[in-house]
Amino acid sequence: MNERGYSLKDVVFRMRRYESELDWATQCFAVEMYMVCGPLDKNIVLGPMAEEFAAAFGVNSELFTNLEKSWRQHGN
Repeated sequence: MNERGYSLKDVVFRMRRYESELDWATQCFAVEMYMVCGPLDKNIVLGPMAEEFAAAFGVNSELFTNLEKSWRQHGN
């Protein structure tokens, strides 16, 4: 995000997963919780959001899936 100059709101906007203001707020919360809690709890995984992150960054979803898998295997 930093390298591209994206804020959390930019990423959620680019993910295009929201249909209302409530969806927008919920998605912002979900992304922020993943970023904050994911490193602390191995049970919190990117899962299906990998595709939305891929859309936001214009890359293949396998990139995020593989990055997360590698990161978790190497103990953060």
